[in-house]
Amino acid sequence: MKIILKSKSSHSHYYNVTFDFSDGKVRILCDCPHGDWKRVCRHRLAMINGDKSILFDKKQADQLDAVLKALRQPGFDGELISYYKRLQLIEKQKSKRDDLVRQVNYDFGQKLNEGISVAVN
Repeated sequence: MKIILKSKSSHSHYYNVTFDFSDGKVRILCDCPHGDWKRVCRHRLAMINGDKSILFDKKQADQLDAVLKALRQPGFDGELISYYKRLQLIEKQKSKRDDLVRQVNYDFGQKLNEGISVAVN
């Protein structure tokens, strides 16, 4: 089964998001530039998260509901949860990194203000 939904773009046109259910798998493709580069795009994420505001054609809301019902399975949900957990971990690490950078900058700023020993000729 293949379902193609139209997703809003940042411009006035739309992108096609294709849900291809075959061979016991689902492939979710988007013809936007990120999708063409095999990267996660906002169009696919919005649809798999049930965001109907992304639909270019609101008449496709029932089709999106059918897709979401078909996706709500342990395998797919597990992958989606894993994706978001990984992003959360990265955000935590980024926050810690940012804190460390601030501390290093503060420490060096203090040394610059207090003076650093140098040999003066």
